[in-house]
Amino acid sequence: MRNINYTHTWIYEISRYLYFYVGLGELIFLAALSIVGERENIQMHVIFFYIFGICGIIHMVSNIFCHAHSLYYLNPYGRLSYHLKLLFTSLYILSTPILIGSFILYWRKCITWAYDVFAICEYSGVFLNICFHGCAFFDIRYKVTFSVRHIERARPDEILKLKAAEVEKNNNNNQVHPIISEPVVIQNTS
Repeated sequence: MRNINYTHTWIYEISRYLYFYVGLGELIFLAALSIVGERENIQMHVIFFYIFGICGIIHMVSNIFCHAHSLYYLNPYGRLSYHLKLLFTSLYILSTPILIGSFILYWRKCITWAYDVFAICEYSGVFLNICFHGCAFFDIRYKVTFSVRHIERARPDEILKLKAAEVEKNNNNNQVHPIISEPVVIQNTS
């Protein structure tokens, strides 16, 4: 639902595809994190966690870009959602170097308090990710549901058949019009 006044459509399209495919990656690696715990295989868990985090950041940034140039960026809730997404993404990105640094301090130097900092950053990152996705409530709140379908251009012979069928159907006097719901008398002019 791109805003028609936005002129750089290729950037929007790239962001839209990133939003979708990286979002799928985020879900896949979140599921992998849930399946492979820290106690089962710590190396795979760490790899899944960092890929999940990278996917989360890319997904958030592309979502914010698409949101800013779409019809969702409308008052009263669109701008609130946009600013909340900016806040949650900024905090998520700012916590990433602290998370990586504390993990390295714990893993390489065996500094025990670094693991506490890492755990706090890890759980706050998950919380910020949940908050970001919770902004979808404001994105779709009181919005119109759109249905999109692909319509192919009809051939002239198909149009004539449809018009003939409609005329045949409307030949009955006292037909009820589907929108007006009143009897409409159709006079035969032939």
